[in-house]
Amino acid sequence: MTVERGGAAASPERLSAMRVVSSVRLLLKSIAVLFLLLLFSGPLRADTPEYPLHDAARFGRTAEVKAMLADGWDVEARDRGNWTPLVWAAAYLHDDTLRVLIDAGADLEVIGRAGKNSGTALMWAAKKAYSHDTVLLLLDAGADPNGTDQYGRTALMMAAHSGEVENMRLLIERGADVNMVNTLPQRHGRTALEIARKWRQTTAENLLLDAGALEWPVLVTLGLAPAANDNDEAPAAAAR
Repeated sequence: MTVERGGAAASPERLSAMRVVSSVRLLLKSIAVLFLLLLFSGPLRADTPEYPLHDAARFGRTAEVKAMLADGWDVEARDRGNWTPLVWAAAYLHDDTLRVLIDAGADLEVIGRAGKNSGTALMWAAKKAYSHDTVLLLLDAGADPNGTDQYGRTALMMAAHSGEVENMRLLIERGADVNMVNTLPQRHGRTALEIARKWRQTTAENLLLDAGALEWPVLVTLGLAPAANDNDEAPAAAAR
């Protein structure tokens, strides 16, 4: 005999109803877990089966990339973040993989979009430590040293943010404009010089000044930068 809490015997109907309630609760709990997984999982990453070429490029599996391209895979295929295999290979500094993709005709100026972490292959490489060889490889292949992302940021700005001075020198030697202005709010830094100062990259700041970087008021006077608007206060020149 089945006994409920309190000692009373449960009827078959009561037991059946309890089983139904328990099953419904379990089902609702499973649905809630699934909903949370969908809500917070975000877009598919490149290392899912949906993007095997991107996956191979990201992890530097050069032979696999070469074989897939030989089988007709699209070198310009985009994942859900609009990233191509080239951007993934550059972001992880896989030079051998990059060479294969470049030889296959990959577009060097494609923007891998990830909000404020967006960038071209050159931009991704320029901000990384120990990336001088990768930056040189991309420049030698024809990457634009003044190429921009959707915010108007350049590889030089990215390198200034990280204090990658050797990359900055190389970019400037290859024609990077030290006075380019992006479209972000000025509190983020609109020039490489402002960005270097914001992140206290003193060596990068000095390099830019030596290379002819101008203060914001001078850029405004020359018509190279917009005056601050009501919601975006112009930065003062740093004391030197």
